[in-house]
Amino acid sequence: MSVPDFQPSYELPFGFWRLCLLIVAVIGLSLLIVPSIFVLMHWMESPAVVAIGVTMVAQSAVMLGCFYLLAVRLWGVTWEQAGWTAPYGRAWYGHAVLLAFAAILLVAGVTLSIERITGAPLENPQVGMLAPGGASIYSAAVMVFLVAVVAPLAEELLFRGLLYRWIAERFGMWIGLVVSSLIFSSMHGILLLIPPLFVVGCLLAWLYEKSGSVLPCIVMHGVFNGVMLLGLYAGLSAGAQP
Repeated sequence: MSVPDFQPSYELPFGFWRLCLLIVAVIGLSLLIVPSIFVLMHWMESPAVVAIGVTMVAQSAVMLGCFYLLAVRLWGVTWEQAGWTAPYGRAWYGHAVLLAFAAILLVAGVTLSIERITGAPLENPQVGMLAPGGASIYSAAVMVFLVAVVAPLAEELLFRGLLYRWIAERFGMWIGLVVSSLIFSSMHGILLLIPPLFVVGCLLAWLYEKSGSVLPCIVMHGVFNGVMLLGLYAGLSAGAQP
C-alpha cells in the first residue's frame, strides 16, 4: 500500500552559521566530555558494560542537549519543525521496519565489496565497545537499549530533523541526502564504517523526506541497530571471537 509524501510548508528558522555552530558544538563537546567520562569510569574501576553504557549515554546527552539548548531554546525551532510529529500515514512505520532490513542487506553488500577491493576482511572496530561484557545477557540487554533506543532518538533529531532538513530546504533533497549522510557517517569517527553508514544515512534521509517525520526514522534506526547488535551477540554466543 502506497502512502503520499509529506511536504512541510515551513523552513527551519536559523541560518548557515548557526547550523555550523550546532555541528561544532556537538563535535567539540563530544571530544571534551565523552572521553573524560570514559577515563573517569575506568579510573573508578567500573565494570566494562557500565563504563561503555555511561559513555554512550553521555554522547547522546551531548546531542540532545545541543539540539534543545541551541535549536529549541535559543533559535526557536519547534519540535514539529524538527520532525517530532506523526508521519503522513501509519504505513510509514511498517516501511521503516522493511527499510531497516534492506539496510542490513545493503550494508552487507557494501562490506563484501570493500573486502574484495582491499583483499582483507573488514573488521568492525566497534565490536569490543558494543559487547563489553562478552555474550552475557546483562551486557546484551544494556547495549540493545542504548543502541536501539537512546542513540537513534538523539541522532535522528539532530541529523535528519535538523541537518538533513536544513540542507534539503535550501539545496534540494539529493544534496541534503548526500551531505547529511556524509556528515552522519563521518561523525561516528571510524574510517572503515563511513561507506556502510553512508548508505544507512541515505535511507534514513529518504525516509524522513517521504514521511515528514523523524519517528519512522527512529524506528528504522533502532531496528537496524538492534538486529545488527543481536547478530553480534549471537555470534559471540556461538563462539566467534570479537
